[in-house]
Amino acid sequence: MVMRQWRVRELLKSVKNLADLRTAINIIMDGGYDVWVSRFDGVEVYSVERGGRECFWVRVDRVAGRAEVFSRLGKFHEFSIAVKEVVAVG
Repeated sequence: MVMRQWRVRELLKSVKNLADLRTAINIIMDGGYDVWVSRFDGVEVYSVERGGRECFWVRVDRVAGRAEVFSRLGKFHEFSIAVKEVVAVG
C-alpha cells in the first residue's frame, strides 16, 4: 500500500537531524516512493517521487550546516546539521 503524501510531509517535517533523515528516507521508500540523490560541492538533494512525479525535495548543505525540505508549494521545514571541522594537513 502506498503511503499518502500528507503522511510523507508529516514524516519529513518531524526530521531533526541526519540520522532522522536517513530513517525517514527508508520509511518513505518502503511506503512506495522512489528517492533519488544528487551530490555536488557539499550539497545533497534528495528527490522523492511517486509515479514519475516529484513530490518533495530535501536539500542538505553540509558546508552551511543546514537542511531544507520543500514540496511543490515551497519550503516547509528547516533544520541544522552538525558541520565537521576541516583540519588543515601540512
